[in-house]
Amino acid sequence: MDQLHRVLSNIAITSKSSTDVENGFMNAAKLLLLDYKLVAGSTDFEILELEFYFYQKEIHPDPYSHAFQYPNRVVPKMSVTGSWYFHRFIGIEKYTHTRRGLDLTYGSGELKAYGGLLIRSVKRENDGKLISGPSNVMSKVLEAADSPQAIQKLAFNLEEGMAFRPDSVLRLMPREKPLNLPLFKTKRQGLGDKNPFYRDKEYRFFSELTVIKKGKDFAYNPF
Repeated sequence: MDQLHRVLSNIAITSKSSTDVENGFMNAAKLLLLDYKLVAGSTDFEILELEFYFYQKEIHPDPYSHAFQYPNRVVPKMSVTGSWYFHRFIGIEKYTHTRRGLDLTYGSGELKAYGGLLIRSVKRENDGKLISGPSNVMSKVLEAADSPQAIQKLAFNLEEGMAFRPDSVLRLMPREKPLNLPLFKTKRQGLGDKNPFYRDKEYRFFSELTVIKKGKDFAYNPF
């Protein structure tokens, strides 16, 4: 099994406490930000910023997870590790709105553990263009994939590990040489006030300060 696949799967399967979950977040974030790249079609993207969401009633009942907010629509997707979840997707022809987002899933239907890892910012490696914001990331990924039919299939595919398959139009691939960058964490962006405990958790990880639009308005810590 791919290393990142294993680390994400373990968050859902082996965690016994919220501390285990949070340690899993940090391990997965380091891998994604330093050791892996996102590939759409033939275009490589460096992942710069991401957020973790995970719902498991007994150990991590995060009310901001889409699995909690939209269970009928999302739980099947987030019951496996390594699937792609496209926010608010009903069909490729209508997928042009501004509330799009790209999640890598990690979960276990058997354990009722459901996770989504939101990719918030990337850098296109062939020209260094920074792309910030979930909907903007989705736009450039779709453009690079250049295969509406393949994206349509991915949107409804529930297969374990699809995101790590080399023949997938959208995939995560290990780098030949890991990046050497400082990493930071802070609170997730744009959450409401219904649960201050989870709202203020530092589940947002990033390597590039310039993609953070409110850089002067929040605290962040190295990890």
